Amino acid sequence: MDSEQSLAAAMESLRAIASGQRPPERERQRLVAEFARLHRRPAFAWSGWAAAAAIVALAAGLALRAPRPSAAADDMDGFVAVPYAAPVAPGEFLRVIRTELYVSALDRMGITVPAASTQVSAEVVLGQDGLPRAVRVIEDESN
Repeated sequence: MDSEQSLAAAMESLRAIASGQRPPERERQRLVAEFARLHRRPAFAWSGWAAAAAIVALAAGLALRAPRPSAAADDMDGFVAVPYAAPVAPGEFLRVIRTELYVSALDRMGITVPAASTQVSAEVVLGQDGLPRAVRVIEDESN
């Protein structure tokens, strides 16, 4: 009997919702108060969030003051950083390869090469991911 009554009450509630009726004001206030009671947070919870935000702000400030790891590739003797290349990560292994590059590719990088040919010898710094990070044009060794 109790199960039938509770089912009937639930069905009546659904019928009221479907027809657009609102529950009585007293019932609405009771539901709002119950919701507020269930979702009340203690004051110390907010202090934890504030402490976490302060730690994040401090870490961000320290990170901005830290030296940039990409400076190592920029400071290498005679090498020019490749535009838009990812910075060198701390501890990343680099390797230098010798290759022939088109003069037009070097021009796009801002490296002017007074060469009569279309290709020049160059050394390229490759990151651990195999992508170029810096280039150095090798002087003609036949002179």
